Formats: sequence, C-alpha cells, structure tokens
Amino acid sequence: MFNSVISGPVVLNKGFSSMKSTFKILIFTNVLVGIFFSCCKVHSKEEVVILYSATAQGNGYNWAATIAWLAESLKATLEEAKKIENNKNVDVKVMISSFAGGSSGSGVAMLLDAALNNPSIRALKWKDNLLSIDELSKLQILIQFVSRATDFTPSENISTFVRVAGEQIKSLALKGSKPITELIPLLESRPNKLWIHQMDGNVVLSDFGRMLLFVRNIDFNKLQVEVKNLPEFISLRKIASQDENALEFFSSLRYVYDIPRALSFEQVHNPRSYKDLSRIMKKIMEMLEDQMKKVIETEIKKKISTYADFFRRWGTTSLPNDLGLKMTNSLQQVLFEKPLPGFFTISLAKTYPRYQILKEDLQTNSKVDFSELRAVVFMTEETARVILNSKAYQHLVLQEEPFIKKYVIAVVDQRWAAMNPSIREPQLLNELSGRLASSDLRVRKIYDPIMDQYKKFVLQDLSDSKYTDFSAIFIGGFPYSSMTSYLQVIYLKACDEDLLSEKQIQYKSVHFTLKKDLESDDPGQFAIQQIRKTLNKFNQNEKNIFSFLTWDKYTLKYLNDFFYEKKGILIPVKLNWSISLLPAQLVDLGDILAQKSVNATRKSLEIIDFGDPKQNRFRAYEPF
Repeated sequence: MFNSVISGPVVLNKGFSSMKSTFKILIFTNVLVGIFFSCCKVHSKEEVVILYSATAQGNGYNWAATIAWLAESLKATLEEAKKIENNKNVDVKVMISSFAGGSSGSGVAMLLDAALNNPSIRALKWKDNLLSIDELSKLQILIQFVSRATDFTPSENISTFVRVAGEQIKSLALKGSKPITELIPLLESRPNKLWIHQMDGNVVLSDFGRMLLFVRNIDFNKLQVEVKNLPEFISLRKIASQDENALEFFSSLRYVYDIPRALSFEQVHNPRSYKDLSRIMKKIMEMLEDQMKKVIETEIKKKISTYADFFRRWGTTSLPNDLGLKMTNSLQQVLFEKPLPGFFTISLAKTYPRYQILKEDLQTNSKVDFSELRAVVFMTEETARVILNSKAYQHLVLQEEPFIKKYVIAVVDQRWAAMNPSIREPQLLNELSGRLASSDLRVRKIYDPIMDQYKKFVLQDLSDSKYTDFSAIFIGGFPYSSMTSYLQVIYLKACDEDLLSEKQIQYKSVHFTLKKDLESDDPGQFAIQQIRKTLNKFNQNEKNIFSFLTWDKYTLKYLNDFFYEKKGILIPVKLNWSISLLPAQLVDLGDILAQKSVNATRKSLEIIDFGDPKQNRFRAYEPF
C-alpha cells in the first residue's frame, strides 16, 4: 500500500558558508538556520542530517497508545542515527522537521513541542532545529516516561465520572425544550446543540496541560537514576541472562526515577515459560508506572497549588482566563506558550463569513452535514508563510484543485488555541463555535483560498473589519492521519524546495504515520460512525462516506508520492486499543496499551528495516 524507498544518508559538504543561502533557508523553511551552515567549515567528520516528521490521530482517553508510538518512533530514529554514525564514521544530527495531529493527537503534538522547549533536553536554544544524538536520547526517554504514566488516579476517575454525568444533564437541558432551559439560569440562551456531550473540553485541555507542564519543566537529571544496583534487579538480571528477550527488556529500563523494593525472591523465580517471563515483566512495568505517576504529580504540585488542582477536576476549570494575557498559574503559562514552526493541529469545521449567519443556521438547524465541512489547520505564522510562499501550494490553488479548497489556514500563537478546536469530537466533548478572532478561539490570521479572489496568497488579519466576523462550528479532529498530513506534506515539500535550490544536498528523511482500520475500534471506525450519526443533515450517508474516503485516498496518495519521489522512508503503524470497554486511562491499563503500541511500531519497523534490528524483534509481555 505504501511505496517507500530507503535512500542513502545526507552529507552536508564542508565549507558551505554562504550567508545569502543561509538567510534564505532561515526565511523560507524556519527549520535550518544560518549558524549551523555558516559555521560548517572544515570538520574532521562529514555531517549527516536525518529529517524526522510524523502525523498522529486521536484515540479518546487512550493517550498511552499514541504517546508510546511517538516515543518508539523517536527511539527508532535514534538507533538509526547511531547506526549511521558507527558504520560511516560521520557526525549525525536529527531534525524534528514537523509533527501534525488531530483530536487527542493534537495534544501529543503539543506534548512533543513542549518537551523540545525543555532547557534540560536542549543545551542550546531551539533555533537551529537540530538535535544531537545525546539530545534526541533525552527527548525519547522523557516521552517514553510519560507514556507509562497516563492512567488516572482513583480520585481523578471519580471526578471524571461525576463530571461526565453532570455534563450530560447540562447537555440534555440545552438540547431540550425552552422551558427547561429557562429554569436553569446557568444555562444561558444559546443556539441549538448538535449533540449530547460527555465532557467539558477544558478538562481535557487541562489534563493534557499537566503532561505538558511536566515535560516542559522537569529536570532531566531526575530521570537518570540507575536501578541496576537494586537487589531485586540484580536477581532479575541473573535470571534474564538465560533469555535474550528478557535481557533486552531489562536493559531498556535503565532510566527510571525510583523503584520500590517490593519484589520478593519468590516473585522473580526462574521462569519456566515465556508466559511466566511476561508476567514478571508486567509486574515490573506496573511498579514503574506507579512510580512515574508519583514523579509527575510531585513535579506538578510544585507548579500548581493543591486547591487549584482540586478545583480543576471538581469545579469549573480556570482555563482560559479572559484575554489570555495574564498568566495566573503555570498550567496557563505552558498552554499559552507559542508552538514551534512545523507543528500542526486540525479540526473539521463548517465555516461562515459572518457570525450572524452561523447563529441563524444553528437556530434553524439541529444538524450539520459532512458535505458542508472543511478542514481548519492551526499553525504558527512562520509555518503559514512557508506554505503560502511554496510553489506546490500556489500551483494547487491556481489549478483550483478541489481538495485544497477544503483547507483553511489558521494562525495561532498558543498551544491552547491549537488544541482547543481539535479535541471537540462529536458525542464526546462539548461543541465549540463562534468568531475565530474571539477569546474562545484566539486565531490571529487566516488564509482561505476561496476568499482569495485575486490569488495574492496573503494572510488575512482577523483584526481587519473585513475578516473579523469569520466564524466556524468546529466538529473535531477525527479525520484520518493522511487528511491531517496534507498541508504538512506541502510544508515539508516547501522546505525541500528551498534546500535543493541552494545546494544539491542529500539527506535521509523518515515519516511515521498511523494506518486506519475500518473494522476494529479505532479512529477509522469512529470517523465513519460520526458521519452516519452526527453529520447527516441531508440524509445522504453513503454519499458522505464515499466523499470522506475519496478525500482520504487523495491525501494518502499525495503523502505516498512525496516520500516516494524524495526516496524517503514512510513508516505506517497500525494501532488497536480494544483492550477494555472503557478507555485504558480510566481502568488502569495504560501500561499494557503503551506496550501494545510499542510492539506494533516495532513490527512495522522490522518490516521496513529501520532502527535497531535486535530491538525491533523484541516484544515485551505478549500476547495480550
């Protein structure tokens, strides 16, 4: 299905020091900067750059799956870098070129963005966009750490179910008759609701914000506590010496914060079968997960008061504040920080030139049809300008390619603003609609190819009275990863165009993405269900589903063709989190789900031969 060709590594020629070329790269790609190139004079080793990019999609409260996939993709890229450096005696760096995500995948995108801004991960500022092998190793360990600690505590679980019940009652009242609404003063008069939701979106944003707060501020040295001298692990290593898989497993647990001395010798007896070995591994991972959650909670409490944390879960959340200007606590600070260039989030939406039209539409209609929807993609202004100035994007718009018209570029300066519309999944979270320039959305500028009559490819400032009323109803970021990656691929293509125009530079690029599954309980099936249940105002389900799959087919081909033409490596991974009737996060199964995701990623890596072959063959505590 995916055409992928593995090319040779990229070699940056010595002596490449043109300041003019450096300046163009800085302006048009926002990825490489002048310092790296202009200082690249005479070195004892040639330099190799691996370009890493990825596209994620949502998974409800099964966050461990996507975060573990991200961690494993970074680990495989790290091992590939080490392999090139050892085999070819070159200096290897990795560039995090781009990351895109929809729904909870938008939170994962912002998680990576926050981690890249952690000063203990990066010795230098992020401006050169390159990571050394040591820095990438730290980044990967940090993301892997978080993937093992996503499960809710008992008190968080209780408050989640209480809030779900409360939100459903509120949503039923809003959906119901006028007299009911009038009896509840807190439920102000608003347009008809499109669906009965289960959760307040700000709770989800603050849950993600806590993880962002951790990876943004944790001192990495606190994660580097070796456990190999603990008596329990000395015994376990002796046992593991008889099993290659077990030895590989224990070597992967080098970095943890703390381990309770709770394992008795009876619990670590010499396993007679792989099933016994898997049971021991699972026991260790459960202990690790408990300790990791304690670390995260301890670090977060240093930033947020106990009262504020309690209020976040049981009362009305403090996010957002009125204007987003005064940062009243650390959680707001990390959510309102500006994302890096090359990071994207997405949400399907019905757009309106004026808010009054939106309001009238919802007052007279209780549904939206899929055929009315477009994709709004959120990014920084630097990223938007790279796309608008690119030959690929301008060609598509000038040729009036129908799918490019479906995409609206939205410029935001906050992680919160990038995530907020993307998480609004039908039937799950409360709706979000209004003027894009409003405090609920905080979009600064847009580019809508349909509105650009004279094809000037200029961002439209929403402070301009001509555009300030531009509005939308957001339906959520559940499109397939290929649809999410469309503008991301154009961005990557623009970066390549600029690099190749300056110098014939070879490089090695890798892109990780997720494969859909229309039969199992994953976003592939979720998307189809929402088109049938929620987005069917015109009762044309089959036509809508066909249009949806045609959109996916087109963008998937665009993604495949790009990496085939540039001889890059495309690594699709199929995840499946059907391990419980409830999300793993709510039933303390995050550690198992994370390992399932790791195993699925390694299976794909083994097929494509990327990373460390020995690591890719290893599967921890299977079958499930």
